[in-house]
Amino acid sequence: MDPLPPEEPDTPRSEPVIDFTTEPEPVPDPEPPAPETAAEDEHDEHEGTLEGADPEPSDDDAVTNARLRALLSAWLNEVGNRGGFANASVGDGTQVFQAGKMYIHGAEFAAAPRRGPVPASLLRPLASVYAEARCHRELLAALQHSPLQCLVGTPRTGRNTAAIAVAVEYLKRRGLKVEGSIHILASDRGLAAVDEQAIPEDTALIIDVAELQSAHLGPIEDELRRKRSALIVVAATEPAGSAAHRQNRTVAYRPPSTESVFRSHLGMRLPADRVDAVVSLRSVRTNLQPCRSANEAARLAAAVLSEIENGTRDADLLAGMEPSGFLDDAAKELRNSEHWKRHFLIAATVLSDLSASTVVREATRLAELHEPEGIAGEIPRSRWFEGPIDRWSEAVRLADLDDNGAGRTVRLTHPGLAPHLLRLVWREHLGERDLLLDWLLGLGDHPQRSVRDKAAEAAAQLACYDFEVLTREVIRPWALDGRYRTRQTAALAIETLTVADDGRFASRVQQLVKNWASGGNVRLLAASAVAYGTFLGAQEPRTALSGIRGITGSRVNRSHWRRGSSWPERIERELAGIVRKALVNLFDAGAQENVLFELEHWTRLPHWRWKRGAARSLVDLAGKDGRSAVPLLVELAAGQTEIYDAVLTLWRNAFDPEYRNEAGWDALRRWLDFADDHRGTDATEAVAVIDRLAADLRNDADVAESFTFHQQIWDFRKYKRLPRNPDTSLPWRPRHV
Repeated sequence: MDPLPPEEPDTPRSEPVIDFTTEPEPVPDPEPPAPETAAEDEHDEHEGTLEGADPEPSDDDAVTNARLRALLSAWLNEVGNRGGFANASVGDGTQVFQAGKMYIHGAEFAAAPRRGPVPASLLRPLASVYAEARCHRELLAALQHSPLQCLVGTPRTGRNTAAIAVAVEYLKRRGLKVEGSIHILASDRGLAAVDEQAIPEDTALIIDVAELQSAHLGPIEDELRRKRSALIVVAATEPAGSAAHRQNRTVAYRPPSTESVFRSHLGMRLPADRVDAVVSLRSVRTNLQPCRSANEAARLAAAVLSEIENGTRDADLLAGMEPSGFLDDAAKELRNSEHWKRHFLIAATVLSDLSASTVVREATRLAELHEPEGIAGEIPRSRWFEGPIDRWSEAVRLADLDDNGAGRTVRLTHPGLAPHLLRLVWREHLGERDLLLDWLLGLGDHPQRSVRDKAAEAAAQLACYDFEVLTREVIRPWALDGRYRTRQTAALAIETLTVADDGRFASRVQQLVKNWASGGNVRLLAASAVAYGTFLGAQEPRTALSGIRGITGSRVNRSHWRRGSSWPERIERELAGIVRKALVNLFDAGAQENVLFELEHWTRLPHWRWKRGAARSLVDLAGKDGRSAVPLLVELAAGQTEIYDAVLTLWRNAFDPEYRNEAGWDALRRWLDFADDHRGTDATEAVAVIDRLAADLRNDADVAESFTFHQQIWDFRKYKRLPRNPDTSLPWRPRHV
């Protein structure tokens, strides 16, 4: 791998913050001990193979979206009792609004934005598909007595959807405009972040908090009355404190019945009489009865609409939801087929929906693991897969040709067959286990991103049946490989396993990654950083940021290298880049305020590594846009004093003479250009934040001189780009800064 360009400042190196030769203090396990222990994470002499970035970077949005849909499927309780990861497909245009909100690894699956006005594009379809919660009228009546109400109920049962629907009706009853008047407030600090500036006039506000304190309710209620606004606080528990403070401010959330949700989603496309006919079908009622939440009922309705659009007769709707007959046929093939056909079925199970050439190639590799030198007395290896595909397996079919030139794809005869087949292979075909593990291990570094994602999903699925074996034999070796692709595959398997089986393995996975992060192996440190940047870290942001903080302060032990070797510095640079990317991913996953306050804390730590990490991370985050191209950090800081102070502290740290570089100044210039271009527009609040930030930076003696110098350069460049008239152009003069 070519050496990376140096990015460390020429500052004196103090003693290592964390020495890889020392063992961390033991921490008690909340679960039975995970297969990893910090004592296992020791040095080896090949740590220099750490690869910081993908040698062949690609941007395959389709594969990324497919991976995220698989995670969403696991989140929606499609794992466990139903046999594994089911398809996440829904009817074209059908939306599942009864779900709550979630954020996974840089992508947002939400019924509402994380922060800001709820767009009209969501409100219109919500009005046609919303199934009224059984507490809807009670909450609406309570808002007439007090503008602050706490909607208390179980997460992921439709609380936020109900709050939005109530807010719509509340505004209509008061004769106020609905569009743009319903705001989502997102804050990791809960109600402590709701102050006078955060409450606009004549609006309905919604905030989802983890904990409630009744002491916060009184002052907020007074401000709401003064501004003629209302606030619905969505929480899992009642506010702690005096019962007098809770009086007339708490409404228990009662979700709608699953049948009403199912009917409302069908009514989005079908007339009322057709909805009644569909609901009365025996196959439909059989599948609707076990639905445990509004979320599952909404997804079942999406599946029915999809089948209707595909021309399925009413009598056959949902008739094939359970793959029992298909599974019996596939089980016979696994028992009776020749070994190469059996391995083709296994490969198709893991790599379903990928191109036929890829599946056949990987099936051949799996079969070769069984017979490396071929099979004596049988047909040559070159003739294993001959003739049409229906001769190989009746459980596999070819999909239609792809218009984008990818060729035909291999699919199972039933979309829900894959998890059942994997479980069958693992539990009943014990002789295939080692071959399957070795084959999955090789897929972790496959050049195709889609193959690696499928391998990670299969590893997570099998870990539900044998956690110890899969984490030890597949996921940990991926992490120990040191290369970018295998590290990402390990992190994806960990992320998927976190949400699998309704979160049953979440605590064990957290402990596994915690052990990696507290050990001394640099490649496991890198893998744990990537894992903390996934949904695993978004579930427990404080734990994730604590682990990332320790990784940032780590230093490679020089005793393993000859004097003057550049490898330790190179490894540390790559590890620093991996950590910064993990922080950005964790920020995108929803832990925005947690990440900002953690980076602010880094600026006060005594070692230059954390301060430099905070400076570089700020540059990464400063380039992210929110709504209407407003810098996202500016959007977060508007109306939140503590966030503004954190952002200002980070900018001052970034312009410290020991850590600043031109990337930081370029990021600030972009903010200033945004403010200049949007004066007098609707972005007045963002412009005011940027102007205040610029004034505070100029008042800082350590920053002012360099700021003035760069401001003059930027003004000169703007002047040079302006069209000039030779008869009227004047000599350039720097504007007063």
